[in-house]
Amino acid sequence: IIIMNNVLKHCIRPFPGWMGRPGIRAWALPLAITQIVALIILGTASWMFWMKQYQLPACEMTYVRSLFQEVSSPLLQTCTGYKLYKYRDMSHDPGPKAGDIIYPGLFVPGNAGKYIQIRPLASETSRYWSRLAANRTKAAGEGVRPVYIQWYSVDTKEELCAFDGDLLERQVRFVVSSLRYLQHQYRLGIYSDGSSGEASESKKRFSCRYEEIRYGGSVPSRCADTHPGLVLLGHSFGGVIARAAMVAAAQQGDVGPHTVSLLLTTSSPHQRPPIPSHPSLQRFYHRHAAAAAAAGERATLNSPSPAAGQEGAPSLQHTGRTDGLGHFMPPVVSINSDYNDTQVGTLLTSLSGLHPRGLGLHISTLGIPGTWASVQHVCLNWCNQLLQPLSRVLVGAASEALHTHRQQVEALQQQAEQQLE
Repeated sequence: IIIMNNVLKHCIRPFPGWMGRPGIRAWALPLAITQIVALIILGTASWMFWMKQYQLPACEMTYVRSLFQEVSSPLLQTCTGYKLYKYRDMSHDPGPKAGDIIYPGLFVPGNAGKYIQIRPLASETSRYWSRLAANRTKAAGEGVRPVYIQWYSVDTKEELCAFDGDLLERQVRFVVSSLRYLQHQYRLGIYSDGSSGEASESKKRFSCRYEEIRYGGSVPSRCADTHPGLVLLGHSFGGVIARAAMVAAAQQGDVGPHTVSLLLTTSSPHQRPPIPSHPSLQRFYHRHAAAAAAAGERATLNSPSPAAGQEGAPSLQHTGRTDGLGHFMPPVVSINSDYNDTQVGTLLTSLSGLHPRGLGLHISTLGIPGTWASVQHVCLNWCNQLLQPLSRVLVGAASEALHTHRQQVEALQQQAEQQLE
């Protein structure tokens, strides 16, 4: 206002002319431009100083040195050119040794995403496991042995899947194939015995142990090395693909409903696509939303009895529900990055109406202790303030789930022995 008053007072004057129109002095325009530019510079500097003093903390980079190994298996042979890679951290992690417990994790990238985007989180989980493994005495005293999360990542050739539902369907099929491979590799599932998902739980528990116990096996070899299910992680549209693949895998007997124990998505548009483009994209969302809603309506609480000698605190492997067809529904966590994410809005990442109530958690990075930052869309993959608490949660939850699972295996072995006596 002061500058404009000065411009009006000193720069514009009346001069003798037709109808007394005002004239502008020769030096007035450069002076006005100089004053306006100075005001802009001063305002910008003041705004930057205020933001530096009072804004939420910005993300810090996560530095890694990694190695990827392509997985070759007949279960992964497709004509799409997609690949599955196994991650190995080379900066500080010596890798699991003989006797260490390994827990698998699978990452699905989003639109135009790369399989190497798993590196920051995989490095943080390896770093946290290394610290726990270095202090084995304390971990053993707590009764829960830390597990090593072996990460795998899907390479979708950086396809623009956000604009075509057919590409999403094709990627879903490959993720299901990857889950099938990991199921065979790590014997995933609480009671994995090769039977279909329609078999009763009691039949699964008994058949998984009968032959070994019958012929004098002290520890059932088929069951003791099973896992309670992997951790499935998806970023952006990768979370949408992962959720659809999880539901599809539960319907297939050679994969099973217990293959996934936890689904974690970061800035994934579960409700609808941010940019409705191709009709196939709308069909994809409607089809999978209807399937999820139908499963949610049939869902009933699944509360198995706790293992012998343990309090009934829920863990990853049995904090879930089964629908009317007996298919397990694992918990889903959806993380959004709040106002800094200009690609996927917060409301689009909600799980409302897509997952049974009590099994879906929708949380912002602003509400995660130790993060307190609004993160940009792609920065969710490497924001160190987010990855540190996330790695602690994943390693801790996986350790507890596997520990509780093995206690259940021992308890069921005792039950089978009593039935055979």
